[in-house]
Amino acid sequence: MTTPCKPLALTIATLGAALLPASCVRNPGVSHVAGETTAPPAPEQVLVLARDGATEYAIVTGAVPILAEKTAAKELAEYLKKATGAEFRTVAETAAEKPAKAIYLGWTEFGADQGIDHAALGVEEWVVKTAGDSLVITGGRTRGTLYAVRELLDHFGCVWAARD
Repeated sequence: MTTPCKPLALTIATLGAALLPASCVRNPGVSHVAGETTAPPAPEQVLVLARDGATEYAIVTGAVPILAEKTAAKELAEYLKKATGAEFRTVAETAAEKPAKAIYLGWTEFGADQGIDHAALGVEEWVVKTAGDSLVITGGRTRGTLYAVRELLDHFGCVWAARD
């Protein structure tokens, strides 16, 4: 029987060369459209999303996420929990109390403030970008954000398998 997600190390270091393919390694402040490449970040630029079954991060969605973005948030939280044991809560960007460390998912104001023009992305294009202690994962509507999340999860070792 295939498990849905291979176990990861207790520390998930996003944006590190060891965890993301060259096509989605990001340097802080550098936007990414699928298929472009940049050099790996320096070790001090690596974000640790979870350690020892705990996380300081929450998944933050835009004010009005579409169905694919809701699905992406659910899958990201579910598979990160399976991989790390950490509970990644999901909150709306409009929530009164925003987390200090966040994974901004979909069309968020935070992403726009980081220079991402969401509307300019094609339906299958996506962006993964760090901004301080936060991570931005977004894409063109309708499928881009979901593709970005699945690319990340795929590289972390998640496997979607049919029973046949």
